[in-house]
Amino acid sequence: MRLAIYGKAGCCLCDNAEEIVRHLRREYTFEMERVDITHDLGLYDRYREAIPVLTLDGVEIARGRVAIAAVRTAFVKAARSVQI
Repeated sequence: MRLAIYGKAGCCLCDNAEEIVRHLRREYTFEMERVDITHDLGLYDRYREAIPVLTLDGVEIARGRVAIAAVRTAFVKAARSVQI
């Protein structure tokens, strides 16, 4: 699984989302990437009012104020779909 956090430097909500994701690394195995939207005009236009935006294997799973329960639920669903 691959999780991406779309955000920008100086964003406290983005930092909080990253802390949640790092905590979940104790429970799940996945790759993590933090994407700075200010380096890509398309991403900036798409996400600037919504950051942070989290995607899991390319599917958006959370945005704005990220809750650990929502991210955990996405991992559980993803893990189930891999087992089928």
